[in-house]
Amino acid sequence: MAGGDLNAPVPIGRDDEIDQLENALEIFRRQAIEVQRLNLAERLYSELRDANEQLRAMQERLAEQEKLAVLSEIVSGFPHELSNPQSFVKKFSDVSAEFTEELSEMLDGYREQLGDPDLELLDGIEAELASSLDRVGSNVARALTIVRRMQSLGIAGGDASINHLHSVLTPAVRIGCEAFATEWGDFTIEPEFELSEKAGEVAIVPRDFSEAVVNLVANACHSLRARRECTNEEGYVPRLRVLSRQDGEQVAVVVSDNGIGIPEDIMPRIFDPFFTTRHGVLGAGLGLPLAAGVVKRGGGDLTIESEFGVGAQFTLTAPVRLPANSGEPMAELS
Repeated sequence: MAGGDLNAPVPIGRDDEIDQLENALEIFRRQAIEVQRLNLAERLYSELRDANEQLRAMQERLAEQEKLAVLSEIVSGFPHELSNPQSFVKKFSDVSAEFTEELSEMLDGYREQLGDPDLELLDGIEAELASSLDRVGSNVARALTIVRRMQSLGIAGGDASINHLHSVLTPAVRIGCEAFATEWGDFTIEPEFELSEKAGEVAIVPRDFSEAVVNLVANACHSLRARRECTNEEGYVPRLRVLSRQDGEQVAVVVSDNGIGIPEDIMPRIFDPFFTTRHGVLGAGLGLPLAAGVVKRGGGDLTIESEFGVGAQFTLTAPVRLPANSGEPMAELS
């Protein structure tokens, strides 16, 4: 037993103090064997649990890749086929608006010859034409936005690589803010960063990760602008905060805002493609689904906490190590 051999039983032959010691040693031997068995079972269970967890994560990544691949295949030719007629509609609606304006200017020279009923009819026709053409232009612009977002579902993909988190995160956040400011000249915001030095390297596809962050930032900016426009709160100061931290084998990026927030009844649907609460040309309902797909495909997750009227917080996670099958490229969807 001292040498580690627990297989040989202890011989028991006399009924004296030596025999009692031999009995104790035999009990110890059997208990030691049972402990070894329990330790082995516990180790095997732990290894099996880890293997199952890795298998589950791999299955989720494969399912996400398959889902995006199928969606990409479905819409691969669809955006191109739509964009051409939409471009023609937009072009001729713009031309029609110019002709309408010229016609209106020409008819102005005949106003003195018209009676009040005819003038009223003419003004009504001009206003209706202008309104109709404006609605056509707005809806075509929204359709073109949806087409562009559908095309972006087929983003680059490729192999994940080790990158420094903040070198990818910071430019993506600023790009998102600047793009929103360009689109909405009446709203600009300076993001606040709280980046942990411990959150260093991360295994990501840089372009895909940046796309996900840009979409989260754009969503936050819309929420901030909506609260400013809808509530007119005195003293309200929009805030966009971006944090990073190390969470074990993953890093977490938190994008939070004090915007309008998300109503509880629509929370289960916010990651559904084409679901949006924005009216008109404000959104196509693809930003958050795209971000969630990219993150999950890379082995991470995207979660949300929100209170309507207070704000929202999105937490994006990504692994710090390359997956075991990193030699296999991620699905090419473009």
